[in-house]
Amino acid sequence: MQSVYGTVLDLETGQPLDSVFVYKQKKENDFGYTDTHGHFEVESISGGLFGCPPMNVELKKGGYEVESAEIEVGSHAKVFMRKIKK
Repeated sequence: MQSVYGTVLDLETGQPLDSVFVYKQKKENDFGYTDTHGHFEVESISGGLFGCPPMNVELKKGGYEVESAEIEVGSHAKVFMRKIKK
């Protein structure tokens, strides 16, 4: 089992974003949502035989561009999301 953790922040304000949908790429059943502090955790079964490879995740929230990130297993990442310009 591999787990990654992180915090999602607004690129312009630096404020945490809640209710961001965070999921493993190509495996949307492995997902989580950010809490009010922007924190998330995603767990998935590892495909690595000799240690877990980094997990590639995508992040979605209405009004923001979709972001992707590669996160080392067991580490905590900061991900910044950019608002969609109107």
